[in-house]
Amino acid sequence: MYTLIIVDDDELIRKGLERVIQWEKLGFHVAGTFSKASDALDYLKSEPADVLLTDIKMPQMNGLELIDEARKYQKNLKSVIISGYGEFELAKQALLLRVEDYLLKPLGEEEIEITFLNIKRCLDEEQTVKKEERLEMKTEYELMRLLNHRVRISNLFLGQYTKKKYYEMMVIKLLSGDIDGEWLTCAAALGKVLKDFFFVSHDGCFACLISPEQLDGCLKRLKRVPLGFSQTICQIFIGKEVCSEAEVVSCYWSAVELGKIETSGGVFYYDGKRSSCKKEWNLLQNLKNRMVADFEDGRFQEIDVYIEQIDRILSNCDSKDKYYFYSDMASKIARYFELDYSGTDNQLEQPYPEPEQIKRKFRQDIETIRKTLWENSDTMRNLIVGKAKVMIEERYADEELSLAFVANHLNISYGYLSTIFTKIVGYSFKTYLVEVRMEKARQLLLSRQHRIYEIAKLVGYKNPRYFTDAFKRYYQCSPMDYIARFRGKE
Repeated sequence: MYTLIIVDDDELIRKGLERVIQWEKLGFHVAGTFSKASDALDYLKSEPADVLLTDIKMPQMNGLELIDEARKYQKNLKSVIISGYGEFELAKQALLLRVEDYLLKPLGEEEIEITFLNIKRCLDEEQTVKKEERLEMKTEYELMRLLNHRVRISNLFLGQYTKKKYYEMMVIKLLSGDIDGEWLTCAAALGKVLKDFFFVSHDGCFACLISPEQLDGCLKRLKRVPLGFSQTICQIFIGKEVCSEAEVVSCYWSAVELGKIETSGGVFYYDGKRSSCKKEWNLLQNLKNRMVADFEDGRFQEIDVYIEQIDRILSNCDSKDKYYFYSDMASKIARYFELDYSGTDNQLEQPYPEPEQIKRKFRQDIETIRKTLWENSDTMRNLIVGKAKVMIEERYADEELSLAFVANHLNISYGYLSTIFTKIVGYSFKTYLVEVRMEKARQLLLSRQHRIYEIAKLVGYKNPRYFTDAFKRYYQCSPMDYIARFRGKE
């Protein structure tokens, strides 16, 4: 059952159209009737409809203006115009808007029924096509997910840039009405040819990443497979070159989209513009690594500078490449810090956003990572405390070393460092610093190469007396007694 809304400022005609015509027998349900075009437009902004039946002449907004505005919200909305005689100029405008029919008053039931039966037939055909397209799209997306997952868990692109190597993206589709017979046999034969290469398959579709030097040989073998299958059409699409893990999905779609315009069998090559992003991939990788390092160090204010540089590098890329480069970078940073990230995998079936939306989404992702690391992540707290401990190990001899000094160096607050240090280590920063200094002092004492006042200075105590008091509290004896005990044990 398709939905219909009726718009006419004449109440008699409006109610007559709603009640006299047996819409359900024609396959339609009247979802609403309106006396004003503006009210109908408000409805169409939020509720779906298949057909709009509207008078052409109405106050404030006429039927043509309503159709034009409504299609901004529902581009596939079909429309039928009701008009009186002598409105030829308006009729011409209706034709430009591609209305399904133009009905003249007085309206006859038979004429309306014929018009809407034709519209229903068109809608039925479109539904059949859409169903087939959805099934095909489901296969394409599932294949893409399999490919993307396999690439992520493999070492396929490890060290690729140092070798100046890339892969060819190849997608294979089988078309046939004999699904239970030779179609399956042909699919199995293709799988045998591809078994020596990196590939995934789903429901008669294959995606393969293959080195350029192997491509010709593989194609010759693949071309021979369908020859023994009279009812099966084999399509082979060669997409854009893949130079990095981030390009896999974008290049996959460059191959898949060739199938939208090709219906015959054979080999088809992507001849569009090559991605300019890959030329700068090394620089993008370096920027990503620097972002990770600054996240680790807590230098969050530096991140915005890197984002600006990334934006400039990707400014010349097409929307798909840009979308997946940004998403790949955000997901890699999130995975590094063991954070949940809902990037491309949850948005693959949506239309690609506009460039500004893509940039905004990336900035939001990075900001989310930044906020999560700062406020909630055990990973970040461990990283900060780990860096604080390294500073203590390296600078324990510095008399000025303190919690405030370390917090300032790590660009975090005094109170935050104190809290997370105690939580993770189990005792305070000051206690840990004393522990490190006392262990270093013990080692220096046992080496017998330094006097007590020298050892005090070497472990960060300006006054030897303070050092002696700290040593007594920690080891329950003075430095001299400790040495005497050690000699006794010897």
